[in-house]
Amino acid sequence: MIGIEKMLPHPVFSVLIQCLAAVLCYGNVHPVLATFSTKQAYSSKDAPTSSLEVNDDNCVAVHLDLVARHGTRYPTSSSDDFGELEAKLASLENFLPSTGPLAWVRSWTNPFLPSESGQLAVRGQQEHYDIAKRFLSRLPTLIGSQYYSPVNFTMMSSGKPRCLQSANSFAFGLFEDSGSLGKSHYQPVAISSRDLEHDPLMRFYDMCPLYKKLVKKNPAAFEEYTLFMSGPEMKEVARRVSDRLGLPANRQLSTSTVLSMYKVFAFEVAVQNNSRWSGAFTGEDGEVLEYTMDLKKFYKNGYGHEINWQIACPLMSTVLETMEDTIKAAVGRLDDGKPRQEPRSVFRFGHAETIIPLLCYMGLFHDSEPLRADNFLRMRNRLFRGSDIAPFAGNVGFLLYQCPQGVGVDPKSDVFPLFSVKLLLNEREVPIPGCMSSPDGSCRFDRLRKLFPMKSCNLKSMCRVTRKAFGDLHAGRVENRESILRSRGEELDRPGNRRDNEWKSFRKHDYDDDDDDDDDDDDDDDWRESRRHRRGRGKDFEYVEMSRRERRFDL
Repeated sequence: MIGIEKMLPHPVFSVLIQCLAAVLCYGNVHPVLATFSTKQAYSSKDAPTSSLEVNDDNCVAVHLDLVARHGTRYPTSSSDDFGELEAKLASLENFLPSTGPLAWVRSWTNPFLPSESGQLAVRGQQEHYDIAKRFLSRLPTLIGSQYYSPVNFTMMSSGKPRCLQSANSFAFGLFEDSGSLGKSHYQPVAISSRDLEHDPLMRFYDMCPLYKKLVKKNPAAFEEYTLFMSGPEMKEVARRVSDRLGLPANRQLSTSTVLSMYKVFAFEVAVQNNSRWSGAFTGEDGEVLEYTMDLKKFYKNGYGHEINWQIACPLMSTVLETMEDTIKAAVGRLDDGKPRQEPRSVFRFGHAETIIPLLCYMGLFHDSEPLRADNFLRMRNRLFRGSDIAPFAGNVGFLLYQCPQGVGVDPKSDVFPLFSVKLLLNEREVPIPGCMSSPDGSCRFDRLRKLFPMKSCNLKSMCRVTRKAFGDLHAGRVENRESILRSRGEELDRPGNRRDNEWKSFRKHDYDDDDDDDDDDDDDDDWRESRRHRRGRGKDFEYVEMSRRERRFDL
């Protein structure tokens, strides 16, 4: 292992970290491992190593903008509370096996400490360190030939510690041995962040009232997930797991308990690279449980509701504007006429809730039909899969190339056709939907701008709470709910003013941020932290002046 141990001053810690790394970072994937949606550790297996300096059209890389999720973390005490699971299993102790491969379940205790809640694991540090090293080797001229300066490299992060630590780990990988501090030649790096509730780029979902009311804190938005949790596939998984544990018919596990067990399995594999829970599940079970987790993400951050991905507009527009300024600076055409150097690389660190909407905004991983409670079998080969889209340390890179002057292109009138963009997803090249200008999947920058027009991004307008937005959600949800209930032979909801009553409840309910749901991802505990932060600063609290790019979105 190289690098991370240098960040720890005491030699004992270095030895411990090296031993852990041998297991956590370079061990084989667990042989019974299913995929765990967004709880999947980053896979560097078969990571590409080919140079990205020049593309197939002989264009040269001049700018990289990377948006990354934090690395593997410990479970959060709010959304991944395994204390309830521990209590449930303790209540079943007399019914659980005392011998055999699953005898340990009767005495299972939660291995994750409250003090570790949501923190970046050692494996998460190593993930970003290694990713940085691979980018450095693939872009030696763009990144490696430049000394560190905030002018050359911009690094920004969500205000969550796990994101800031991920940014630090990445920066250490990029600039190791290039500084002047200490025996390790450490290079300090400037990393900017914003208040948790006022970060329009990494945490845009916290700045949208419509999203918070219509989706995040609205149980009705996740009805497909709720229906699947009570459906035949999940009930069958719960029955099979209960049978493996030798539980009698009157002590069968609920579907929510089995899902919690699977999440423990996921976190133990992610953090420790191994888990005894593998013996409780089969691959068939894992496929159903993964779909359950993907279903939740689909409706929380994916294509399930339009507002989920529409609010990624500020981030996408900022990426494009940064590239446009880089282009103008390269040809001396900055709007203000003042010469300046744009950063050669921008690195941004956020959450799964940052990555998934951004990719959906661009049209990636879009299936021909939405994920629903009644189409599991048809969606077994789906595109929308959390483990592919936003695993821990998942990343989206926009690599800008400057090309030789093309035939018929007049650089005096239009410089944008001389530049193209390659999209990298988890370090691998992928085509941009609707924009393939060259055989290698690169997209001409002028076409990319037309696909995602920056002037159409008005977060304030799209996030206004309206009855029409509520009605659109209600109509599609009720129609499919009734279809599923009929197919199960279950009683339909009573006709009448259900929609009007739900709207009144929707408007009246303030969806207090302190109310936890059973979400399986990053940010449910962020609300309380940010509110305490704001209250602690009193009436004199003033937000940092927005940057030029952020003001464009009418926030």
